[in-house]
This record gives sequence, structure tokens and C-alpha cells, in this order.
Amino acid sequence: WAHNNGVTELGDDLLITMRYQGLASFTRTGNLRWIISPHQGWSEPYRKFLLRPVDEEGHLLTDTKVITGEAAAPGFDWAWGPHTPVSLPNGNILVFDNGFNRHFIPNAQTANYSRVVAYRVDEAKGTIQQLWSYGQSRGLQGFSQALSGVQYLKQTGHVLFCPGMGVSTSKGYGGRVVEIDPLTKEVIFDLEITAPS
Repeated sequence: WAHNNGVTELGDDLLITMRYQGLASFTRTGNLRWIISPHQGWSEPYRKFLLRPVDEEGHLLTDTKVITGEAAAPGFDWAWGPHTPVSLPNGNILVFDNGFNRHFIPNAQTANYSRVVAYRVDEAKGTIQQLWSYGQSRGLQGFSQALSGVQYLKQTGHVLFCPGMGVSTSKGYGGRVVEIDPLTKEVIFDLEITAPS
């Protein structure tokens, strides 16, 4: 039932990405701890694990369309078709948000984008806060509906944003590797890969 795209350690637990369900944390014995996902479509046994979104100041978002995933809020959106969960040294989470059918709108019907996004989970409060993201302004030059990844560069604190398939390039379609300073959002390096597959 889960199209798993990645797994990593998150402290003593595991963090996974699931293409159609979002991100989830499990204990090593398989007990579910929490889920980062739009709240639409989850059956009752899983609803208690869904994290509630908060804004940049930490206040609960109350817009039902944001909670269910039908819309974004300023400073918050869910990860759609996510890949490559990364546990950061400070305990936060980095993930590639492919944007696959963002807000339940098929990709062919909208100008979509992918992004790298950092989240903070407060397990005690059951909340999820978006800390920063990069990629929306790149539009189709950064959009990849599948594959892709992110990487944290511990030497510099920079992040690699790597949309890996079907990205619009100067020679057709391919991929991209972009190094970003998350503090300034400055692009340090931008490599276009023009091989179509």
C-alpha cells in the first residue's frame, strides 16, 4: 500500500517517504509514531498520527483546505510525492517535495513545481512547521514528478536540490543539481543535465 521512496534514521527511529501518503516515522519495532501528510483520505485508525500544521510563528493553521491539502498557506505546504528524507543534525527534516499532483490537481492541469523543504516536528504537540523551502520560483526548470533527491552538505550547511527526471532544460528534458545556501537562498552551483533519461 506504500510506494516507499526512501528511508533514513531519525534519532532512534526510522523516517520514510511514501509517494502517495507523505512521510512517516516508525520505531525500529514497527510502531507508527507520526505522519506528515494532508489529512484528506486517511481512515480513522491513522488520523491520530497525523501531524497538525502550524504557521511560521507556531500557531495552528485552521483553514480546512490547508489541513486537507486542497490549498497551501503562506509559509506552509505539504510534501507531494516526496523523495529522500534527510535527518538534519539539529533534528529537523529535509525532503524533496516532487509536487506530484499538488493539492490533488493532476500535473497536466497546472503549472507545477518541485522544491526542497525543511520541516520541524514537535512530537509532544503533534505539530509540523515548515522552516524554509526552495524551488517554487524555478517552475518547470525544477519540476520533476518522480525520482529526485536532496542532500545535506555538512561541511558547509548547504543543500543539494536534485530534480531528476523530466525537468525542462535548454536542450529538452533532463535533470538538475542545484547547491543552495539555506540561510540566504543563494544558488551556489547549478548543473543542468541534458540526457533525457
